[in-house]
Amino acid sequence: MKALTIYQPYASLVAVRAKRFDTHTWYTSYRGPIAIHAAKKRVEDVLDEMFPDYITPFEVAFVSTIRVILGQEGDLPHGAIIAKAQLVGCYKISHIQETAGTPIEVGYWKQGGMVWCDISEQEQLFGNWSAGNYAWELQNVIPLDEPIPCRGYQRIWNWDER
Repeated sequence: MKALTIYQPYASLVAVRAKRFDTHTWYTSYRGPIAIHAAKKRVEDVLDEMFPDYITPFEVAFVSTIRVILGQEGDLPHGAIIAKAQLVGCYKISHIQETAGTPIEVGYWKQGGMVWCDISEQEQLFGNWSAGNYAWELQNVIPLDEPIPCRGYQRIWNWDER
């Protein structure tokens, strides 16, 4: 089965269906079943490497909000497959309509024409909706009862379910 490694908390947001699109800077032609892998490296560690000694109030509020949405007080799973889904589309984000600087609609090319998609505030927070990026649409998400530990990789990779 194909798999995609996503940093936490975004992987868990996909697993609980709070995040329908996963945004990337690259396109994929793959469509079909995909395992959602929670990266071993924590996004907080990545931010710490990039901005040592700098935690914004936004980051604190963001992490707190995520924990409320996920209904989880403890640490999120890392280095494991946590859900399965169907990757049904990959759309190039072409235009953003804004009101007072806040994106409210995103235009992307789908089946030969421009489609305008209302993106909720929550979805906006959980992705990079910059023009030129790609929105990967995930449907039929099924969270696993227990995470399955395994190593993740960049891009789409093959996961042996055995």
